[in-house]
Amino acid sequence: MKKTFLFVSAAIIIGCGGNMGDQTVNVSIGDQKPDPIKVTGIELTPKTLDIKPGDIYPLTYTVQPAEAVNKNVTWKSDNELIAKVFSGTVYGQSEGMTTITATTEDGGKTATCQVTVLKEFIDVTEVIVLPETMTLIIGAEKQLNYQLLPTTCTNKTVTFASVDESIAIVTNTGVVKGLAEGKTKIAVIADGGKKVGYCEVNVQI
Repeated sequence: MKKTFLFVSAAIIIGCGGNMGDQTVNVSIGDQKPDPIKVTGIELTPKTLDIKPGDIYPLTYTVQPAEAVNKNVTWKSDNELIAKVFSGTVYGQSEGMTTITATTEDGGKTATCQVTVLKEFIDVTEVIVLPETMTLIIGAEKQLNYQLLPTTCTNKTVTFASVDESIAIVTNTGVVKGLAEGKTKIAVIADGGKKVGYCEVNVQI
């Protein structure tokens, strides 16, 4: 909210030794701008990551509050021999564990992702989404489940995404919420995007 302070001219009569005089002070109207909204926190997705040497995996981040003016962050890997990070994208280098840290320019808030680079790596071959179809009424929520094959796969990290977020949205834990009448799909993305499974969602009034 913008605050405006109003200053008006004033005439001051000063008496000194019987002599009277007028002194006028003129001050113009001025505006005071509100302070920019500051960053209060940051969240990284995912918080843990299993990859192999040569893999490339993009991390995503969310700054709180959403109205914060400066959402820029800097990235750092505790051990670049194991994994490097550039603009939020992780590059697997060699076997081991390291921590990727995102730090906000505004306020120095931090969030981390624990990265494990594995020597022996079993790829995901299929993503089974349960249920395959889902019917919701507007405003209702349902949990989406999934299974990765083979069950011995190394990277069990998945992300969720809605093909049309105007119809339905999904949380990072797989909870689907209907927003408007229509049909869309929820994607379960595994192995850095190499394998994807879908659930068809029908939202009704």
